[in-house]
Amino acid sequence: MRELTLNYRTGSGKGQMTLNLREFFPCTKAVLKKILKVVDMTDEPELHKADLILYLNERMDEAANEKDRRVLANRVVDYREKANGLGEKIEKLEKQKAAYDELIRVNTRNKEERVKCKNLRAEVNKKIKEAKDEQRHYMNIAASSEKMFNELIASEEKFKALLAEMGQVEEAEDGSTN
Repeated sequence: MRELTLNYRTGSGKGQMTLNLREFFPCTKAVLKKILKVVDMTDEPELHKADLILYLNERMDEAANEKDRRVLANRVVDYREKANGLGEKIEKLEKQKAAYDELIRVNTRNKEERVKCKNLRAEVNKKIKEAKDEQRHYMNIAASSEKMFNELIASEEKFKALLAEMGQVEEAEDGSTN
């Protein structure tokens, strides 16, 4: 179900509201209460409430999917490890670059050796840049995967809260839902 169309009556006439559920939910409890007021004005309020409850449960199940969470969590760990491994490679390349800098400084008289060291240093600089770009790429993937993981957890909690507001999930005394 992607849309829910509510035909309602007010004291001054008729109205219609179409909710794009994917775009609309999760929402705040205050907004849900306003929607439920409109639902109560329809000819079939219980049917529309049941549709909302069904939709919220489906979305909560999507957010609570352990397989998706595990995939995202593993992706975070894998790409952080790859980025850290590149950090060690970058350190070695930086040491090589420093060694070439020292050779260039020491070989002030031998022009051929100095040019050769400068060329080698340029190659090392290129490798450092490539490794840093790759490391940045891996960190970006890890960060976006972590964000998606956290959004799944937050979405599940939001859907539980909305269902609790509709009386479908019991809230514990500490505010958590069961």
